[in-house]
Amino acid sequence: QYREFLDKLGYDIGMSTDKLVDSFTYMLTNVAGSKAQTQLERGFSSLTKLSTILGHTQQQQDASLKAFTKMLTDPKATAAQLKGTPTDNIPHIMTLAAEALAGGDMNKLIEKLGNKEVVPDRDFPLIYEQIEKTIQPYMDEYYGSLRFSQNETQRLRDKWMAEFLDSGGNEAVKGIYDTLNYIIGDGTGGAATAGRYVQAAGHTVNAVLLI
Repeated sequence: QYREFLDKLGYDIGMSTDKLVDSFTYMLTNVAGSKAQTQLERGFSSLTKLSTILGHTQQQQDASLKAFTKMLTDPKATAAQLKGTPTDNIPHIMTLAAEALAGGDMNKLIEKLGNKEVVPDRDFPLIYEQIEKTIQPYMDEYYGSLRFSQNETQRLRDKWMAEFLDSGGNEAVKGIYDTLNYIIGDGTGGAATAGRYVQAAGHTVNAVLLI
């Protein structure tokens, strides 16, 4: 259902879809069936772009994902958690939420969350706008960086392999392994002959891949 959305997001930021699945599944599982589900796609997209373009560590990404999801589904619990969190440990997304909804005042945001004054459909678009403002100055730098090139190479490699396997490659590779298992298990030898044939076949495959 969400594959097309994740593919497009991956294309936009140069990220393999497979690398997005676990985080998206976490958010989907937590918001499914609630009013907050209307914010799922835009929320995940904004959060992922923020973490990717600014180069957040995996720990920072996980913290922002969990904090954002909790704010969507249980604002009172988020308020209680923020009260006991040292300023330096507050996830970046919560700082941006405070800027968008409380003029940068974290205590005011905590109060609004605790009183359930934050309404997803009305207020979260303001957070997304704040995210866009935050990442805008860094976008050209990211898309011209080695990090983007590496991410994009991995995305294209994964996409190519998925298309290859879906178009018959999976069956072909399985057949090769089945045949190798038969030859090895049979114990009748012929390894040298098989090696020469596989070498010749390899040259043919290389030629096909370059077409």
